[in-house]
Amino acid sequence: PGMAFDRTFIAARCEASARAIAALAQQAPDIERLALAVRAGFDAGNHRYTCGNGGSAAQAMHLAEELIGKYKRPRRPYPAVCLNADPTALTCIANDFGYDHVFARQLDALARPGDTLVVFSTSGNSPNFVRALEAARAAAHAPRCATSRSSPAPPTPKPSRSATRSSCT
Repeated sequence: PGMAFDRTFIAARCEASARAIAALAQQAPDIERLALAVRAGFDAGNHRYTCGNGGSAAQAMHLAEELIGKYKRPRRPYPAVCLNADPTALTCIANDFGYDHVFARQLDALARPGDTLVVFSTSGNSPNFVRALEAARAAAHAPRCATSRSSPAPPTPKPSRSATRSSCT
């Protein structure tokens, strides 16, 4: 028995989408803070790193490519790297250190203070994201994340570290 794609199913999906958009509209202040922080980072010459698992990996790749590309209008390219885009790096790190380290290890090698990590996740609690956020905070990067509404907040930084949180609900 497969999934029924009848009017009831379609109506339920439309209603769920409408609720998601309404919830997103309530997060406008967080989204604005995230956008302003990303823009300020680009103006200061900093880089953006993105990552995701599964479908969220596609979103992470799309953001990085739009930042380098033009998005809506021609402009200077912004420096962005999607950490899940290089299968050789992912498999090398996963083989040598474990999959939990695939993003953190790349951040340790590439990111500099002032750079920003943008995490896309539906659960918000994948061990590879937790390690990436910890690595970003430890190196004085500004982690940013886009998670589902039901996701737990990312790990709390140690008291001696400062971190910026935006749209991490």
